[in-house]
Amino acid sequence: QALPTEVLMSDILKTIDSIAVATRVSIKAKEPRNPVVVDVVEEIPLRLVLEGTYSEITQFLYYVSSLERIMKVKSFNMAAPQ
Repeated sequence: QALPTEVLMSDILKTIDSIAVATRVSIKAKEPRNPVVVDVVEEIPLRLVLEGTYSEITQFLYYVSSLERIMKVKSFNMAAPQ
């Protein structure tokens, strides 16, 4: 499962949604981007806007990084609610 032959965006979104529910994080926006091939690896970018406490968001990021599939957070910005 760490290196699936085909990854579908719907599977990724389903996984992200279940992690959000488990960590009590609210997903305010999901923006799938076009896949990018870098060397022999296909990256499937996904932009998320999350809302939650510091603890909830860090737990969300921990769960994403612990998945069997290879996933990484490339950039991360945090802002106080308006």
